[in-house]
Amino acid sequence: MTVGNTAGVQAALRLQGVELRRYGRTILTEVDLEVPRGGKWVLFGPNGIGKSSLVQMMATRAFPSRGTVDVLGRRLGKTNVFSYRHLIGLSSAELARAFPGVLAVNSSAKNIRDEIPDEPAIVVATPGAEPSAPSGYAGVMILDTEVTLGRVSHRAAEEAVRRWSNAAAMARRPVDGGSVLLVGSATHPAVQALLRADVAGFATRELADRADAGLTPAVKMARIVGDTEALPEFLDNDDWAGVDILGPTEVGPERWAALLRTPVDQARELTRRVKSAAAIRSARKERGQLSIHIDPESLEES
Repeated sequence: MTVGNTAGVQAALRLQGVELRRYGRTILTEVDLEVPRGGKWVLFGPNGIGKSSLVQMMATRAFPSRGTVDVLGRRLGKTNVFSYRHLIGLSSAELARAFPGVLAVNSSAKNIRDEIPDEPAIVVATPGAEPSAPSGYAGVMILDTEVTLGRVSHRAAEEAVRRWSNAAAMARRPVDGGSVLLVGSATHPAVQALLRADVAGFATRELADRADAGLTPAVKMARIVGDTEALPEFLDNDDWAGVDILGPTEVGPERWAALLRTPVDQARELTRRVKSAAAIRSARKERGQLSIHIDPESLEES
């Protein structure tokens, strides 16, 4: 079985000629698989074809009988797995197998749990889906720091602190044995805000930085993105007196963007004028595609 092609791309996972035998039975044979960094893959199929066995090798919990398995550039069997196993995520099902006899709960996507029983348990939850615990959590581990801070949004740090604070608040008080572990760069301002319990100070600095950069919420902003002809025609529908216009700037093949910016006390007037320009565009049946974003979180083309 051969799956994936990461030619020219550094693979996060590479299996070559993998075979797995257990108790004289061949579970997997001739498996070649490559998954690039950042790739999202799903294994599916009927019971008994070796899906769990394959995942165990990917997670460094099992070794092949033949062939090679490279995880994050490290050869399974040639490198101490404990030196990089912390970089590999585990699902609640895997945790349940790792800690037999302990309740394992998954709260994510369509399986969101509101609360859990007041008994020892391991809970895996996506941000915002953390179930409440009657007596609080003895430990809260936050693992999504790089993903959350890496979002393409000038509000990424703000959103990260909000999510992390909500999760940390579910832990017991330190005097009651509660603790919070945040896995990430200790020097990042958002991480420092949580470590120092200084969310107010972080918010003050964040607002000052956005004011210096001319970003929301320190200003009112509209981002107009459109085709080569559509954007200039839209801008011609108002003289935009008193409005700071940045652009138009090319953001893609035959795609242009412009930022309209005013002080906060003129927010309603800017919104009114943008709506008016859009109404004129509709009445004139101006050509091309155009999108309007008020107070956009990202200044990059979506």
